[in-house]
This record gives sequence, C-alpha cells and structure tokens, in this order.
Amino acid sequence: MNASKKITIIITTVFLGVFLVLASLLYSQAVADIEEESRASLLLANALTEQAYTPAQLKYILAASRHLDVHHHSPAQTTAEDMFNLLVTERNVDLDKGEITLIYQDGQQLSIRSTEDQELEEVLNTVYVVFVMFLVALTLTLFSVRYAVNTRLRALKQLSDGIDSLKDGNYQVTVEGNDIQEIDDLMAHFNALGTALNEHEDSLQQLQQTLLRVQEDERQRLALELHDNIGQMVTGIKIQTYMLSQLPDTSAEQRTTISLLQEQASTIQRSLKHLTTHLHPLILENVSLSAGLEQLCNTSFAATTVQGFFTCQSKPFDEQVWSLESKTHIYRIVQEAIHNILKHAQATQAHVTITDDNKQFHINITDDGQGFSLNRNHPSLGLFSMHYRAKIIGGTCVIDSQTKGTKVNITLPKQHVTTDIDEAS
Repeated sequence: MNASKKITIIITTVFLGVFLVLASLLYSQAVADIEEESRASLLLANALTEQAYTPAQLKYILAASRHLDVHHHSPAQTTAEDMFNLLVTERNVDLDKGEITLIYQDGQQLSIRSTEDQELEEVLNTVYVVFVMFLVALTLTLFSVRYAVNTRLRALKQLSDGIDSLKDGNYQVTVEGNDIQEIDDLMAHFNALGTALNEHEDSLQQLQQTLLRVQEDERQRLALELHDNIGQMVTGIKIQTYMLSQLPDTSAEQRTTISLLQEQASTIQRSLKHLTTHLHPLILENVSLSAGLEQLCNTSFAATTVQGFFTCQSKPFDEQVWSLESKTHIYRIVQEAIHNILKHAQATQAHVTITDDNKQFHINITDDGQGFSLNRNHPSLGLFSMHYRAKIIGGTCVIDSQTKGTKVNITLPKQHVTTDIDEAS
C-alpha cells in the first residue's frame, strides 16, 4: 500500500472517529437538555393551569414556549361569555408522556403537549446536515492532501528508480532537487553517492582493462616461449631421432623405439600448437574475425562428441573495422562459451551463428545440453569475464539457461570503433 492511500485511510479514520465521538456527545447532551427543558415547560404550564386564566389566555401565554404545543378546542355554541369560564371539570396530567389536558364545564378543551420528539428530529436533521458538510470538507481535504503527498512523493519515486539504476550498474543517473529541505538533502546525498560510485567504477574499469592487457601480454609471452623454446626442442628431438633411424647399424628394436619417440614428439608438437593457439590466437592478426571464430569452432569441437556448427549470415560483420583488442575480446567470449559447453553442458550439438540488424550485430551460441542455474549475485569468473569483455567493447552478453539447453546472445553495436586497451588504460 502506497503512502497516499495510507494517509487517506488514517485521516478518514481519525476524522470519522472524532466526528462520531463528538456527534454522540453532542446528541446525548441535546437529548438531555431537551428532556429537561420540556419537563420544566410542562411543570410551568401545569402551574399556570391552576391559576385563574381562561383557556384563551393560557394558549396565548404558552404559545411563546418552543417546547410546548397548545391546542384550544371550543364547541360551536360557545358564546363570548363562555370563553371566560374558568371552571375545570376534568384535568389529566401525565408528565412522563408530556401531556396535560383540561376540560372546562362549558365544553372547552385545552390540550398541552411537549414538542420533545419534534425537537429531537430537528437535532437529528441538524446532525445529518453537519455530517454531509463534514463529508464534503473531508473529501476536499483528502483530495488536497493526496495531491500534495503525490506531488512530493514523486521525488521519492525518482529516488527509488535511481537506486534501481545503481543496482543495475548505471552510476550516471541523477535526480532533481525538491522544495522540501529534508528530501532535497536526501537527493543531494544520492547524487553525490552516484558520482562517487561512477568515479570508482571508472577506476575499477581502468584496473580491469589493465589486468586484461597484462593477461593477454602474459599469454602472448608464454605462447612465444612455448613455441620458440619447447617447440624448437621437440623439433630437435624429431630431427635427431630421424638421423638415428637412418644409421645402417640400427637394430629393429631401436627403430621401434625411435618411431615411438617420433610419434610422441609429433603429439607434443600438436598439443603445443593447440595450447599456443589457445593462449594467443595469432590467426586474428591475419584473417577476418568470422574466419577466426569459425576455426575456433572447428578446432574446439573436432576431437569431441559434440557436433559444432558455425554460420555467419552477416556480411557487414567482416566489413566492420575491429581493433585487434576488440577481436580478441569477442574471440575470448566465444571461446569461454564453447569451453562451458564442452565441460558442463553434456550436449550433442552446438551452434554459433552471426547475424545483424539495422544497428547491431548478434552472435548467438546455443546448445541442446543440460542447463545450469544462473547465480546473478555470485557469477563464476568465466561468466563475469564474458559480461565484462562485452561491456568493454560497447556491447552486452545475455545468458539464458533453461533445463534443456543454454543460449548466449552477444550484442555488438555497428560502426563502433573500440578504443584499444592500451589507449583505454
């Protein structure tokens, strides 16, 4: 329940409660006053009837009392002299019912009744009118309060949206000030927090970009070391074993051992080539990005039970001007996705497809294996690396994993010239 509804309910409840209490007290007091005044008026009327007043005189005197209703009934044959007949033949006084009846000898009848019921009805009518006026006033008050609260709460709604943006990683969001000092201070603190987080995010990105550059440099150095040193040693072993195999006095047993050594050396060479390619994909310096990704798919799925399919349906993808660092980031993202398929998915088929629309390129990597649970609060290092590499080159990496299969969608903007890591650092 939002704040305006709560305030509306609280105000309505308080107003209705106060009104009911006050109305009950006022009505009870009015009833008591009317009963007391009506009884006093009846007692006064009863006392006057015992005095030497004619019915006409009593009616004239008591007509001024708003608590009494006086009716004088005269027979048709009554003469002017009879009007002054003071002999009462019958007197009925019932103070509890609020009635006094006098019957004179000449047939005249004087009836005096209390107007208590009428006065109570008037009081109730007054209460109803006041209640209607109260409802009108309450309605206007609630509309005014609701408008004022909603107007002021817009700032808090902006603040809530801003906090959601901070949670999603957008630290450049700002909120407008407010004419309420406390809310304006809160907005100012939020903007200061966003600025500080944005500065820390920039520093962290620079640090992470530097780490990625150092990582790539170390991979390149290690690949060159393996190729130049261990690779040359293995090549020397192959040459020496070949020379041994050509000696005329080499026995059959020795030739078998030499052949085994040559096969092992060839296996080591293939492993070194695969390892150096994995550490530093030199192919990206010589061919297009799609060709490099296609070779990555072919070599990754070649010796496995997973059927890998690569399709590039976007001609502009190869026409895009990619920096070497951008090509490396994209290559590493696809490489990590394929690694996850081979290691975890237990899939039989995997597809890598490149498409584009008016503004973006899409690299979709799908498999038919078992999915996994995405822990968004604590993602694995590999998944974090995929998301971060995509962010560096201005794109996004969205992973959707179900019970059956996983989909990785890498979105990259067209005509986006990515700054090299060295320049970004």
